[in-house]
Amino acid sequence: MEKYDSLKAELPSIANAVSLFPAPLQLRVMELMFAEFLADRFGAKPAVAISGQESRPKVTSNGGGPLVLEADGRKEIPGIAVVDGEGKLALTIRDPKASSASEAAKRIAYVTIRASQLLTGSETVSSKETVVPALREWRLLSGGIRQSLASDRGLHREGRDLLWLDKPAQSEADEFIKQILDPNVSGSWKPGRGRSSPRKNGESTSDSSDESGDDDTGEESL
Repeated sequence: MEKYDSLKAELPSIANAVSLFPAPLQLRVMELMFAEFLADRFGAKPAVAISGQESRPKVTSNGGGPLVLEADGRKEIPGIAVVDGEGKLALTIRDPKASSASEAAKRIAYVTIRASQLLTGSETVSSKETVVPALREWRLLSGGIRQSLASDRGLHREGRDLLWLDKPAQSEADEFIKQILDPNVSGSWKPGRGRSSPRKNGESTSDSSDESGDDDTGEESL
């Protein structure tokens, strides 16, 4: 009974991790986690077959990096990004956990490229087709932000459109992903926070468009 109570005490943290996966897969992921843990630790085999074992999700740890889930014809980093059967990537981030627009832009760009690398296996990603749409969705395409990303030492270009991250930048992207998924980490920046707001005397004040990120230059590539 003591061991049972000890296990129950750990359930909230286990449930926290499992909740990052899509709801229809959470039970199978839990079963898979326990089955693989028992096999690794004790060489034990499950007493009963794992439900849905024929189509159970494949989980890849990437050497301690972000977990990648593969199931039902698509690959996903839960809470970060998903790639459909046609290879199209979409971010599922709710909050980049940034303190400014420029930091948010770096996080979105880095995480988009890193997620594409992990989910598609390609080292490079299209600026026009993938990175710019992700930044535009978060209102992060001002001229100042574009200049900041253009001078980023970890962000490299191949030809006119392709982007890739060097090894230190990949590690930084992994850390961004870890922070984004951590419920104990918060960021003060929100989309549009730097836009004009009225003062009591009827005047208005605003932060620069570079900091708010709202002044989209309309260019299709970084």
